[in-house]
Amino acid sequence: MTFTVVVYDVSQNKNRQILTFLRKHMNWIQNSVFEADLTKAELRKIKEYVSEVIGNGDSVVIYEMGNEKYVNKDVIGEEKGSSSQIL
Repeated sequence: MTFTVVVYDVSQNKNRQILTFLRKHMNWIQNSVFEADLTKAELRKIKEYVSEVIGNGDSVVIYEMGNEKYVNKDVIGEEKGSSSQIL
């Protein structure tokens, strides 16, 4: 199992699709943020679905945390910002 956080920013017409799908597989945390312990197969299913649904200008960021020392970040679509930007 991998603790996973999904954050998305998609067009309004795609928002309901992504929201509905992720609610079936993950815990809804707040607007456009989900988390769950996922198997590799569950994570692959989510990545495949998101890749098929998103379009130009959409962004989905998936954080995979195997443990506290390791974080893998996959950006599917357009990255909206940089983690190095701190206000």
